[in-house]
Amino acid sequence: MINFFRIFLAAFATTLVAAAMALFFHTEQRSKILDDSKAQWAKADIEHPNKDSEQYRSERLKFEQFREYEEGKLQFQCYLFLRDLDEEYVPDLQTGGLASLGLAGILLMLLVLSIVYLLGNQKKNIEVKIDKPVRRPEFAKTASIKTAATKEDWAEPARAMPKTEQTATFTAAAPKPSTGVNVNDLLRKAVECDEKEYMQAITYLEQAIDGSLQSKLPLSALLLCGSLRLKHKVGKDKGKEQLEKIISASPQSSEAQKAQTVLDTFK
Repeated sequence: MINFFRIFLAAFATTLVAAAMALFFHTEQRSKILDDSKAQWAKADIEHPNKDSEQYRSERLKFEQFREYEEGKLQFQCYLFLRDLDEEYVPDLQTGGLASLGLAGILLMLLVLSIVYLLGNQKKNIEVKIDKPVRRPEFAKTASIKTAATKEDWAEPARAMPKTEQTATFTAAAPKPSTGVNVNDLLRKAVECDEKEYMQAITYLEQAIDGSLQSKLPLSALLLCGSLRLKHKVGKDKGKEQLEKIISASPQSSEAQKAQTVLDTFK
């Protein structure tokens, strides 16, 4: 809609300027004809032998009525106004009003082009707000997942998922997994699941673990997944295996200490 209005406005302004120029030249010709006729009648008033005759006065009256009618038209008044402007401000050019008309046409086109430009910028801003894609960096993705849990959190199954107290940061700087999954998104979705959606959270975490085999193994995902399996008794053996993998891979890490705590809680 904005594009159509911009095109219409530009076309209308161009047509208006062209029509004004054409009307100016037409009125200029009519004015010259009228001036010639007035000069002829003025000469006839002096030289005509029967200027007091009824026929002569009748024709003279018709000419005066015609002259008044022509000079009373709006286009003729505008032409005289433009001509007077030229005679007042640029008398040396002797353009007869054309200079003033040209200047007015240029100002009108500049105004219209400014409006068209502003409408174009407005359209671009609207498209950016609506259609701007989310840029996903290919490398050096970092995400922080809160994973620490106290022994008391795991000891009571009816309570919510482990409290988050510390932040474990991992960086996936290697190429994307061949499966095409986004490990960071899967981990985020798993953390956002509530207590009743533990099966969905386990699914997300398993996909994150499988998808990160070609990059740094996310200990946080193993910790969360193994803890959920033991807590809700969903594949306890696999859960123990995941927690033990953390301890063997990084025995001095905070994740290993938490994994051992969970194993001791759910023996």
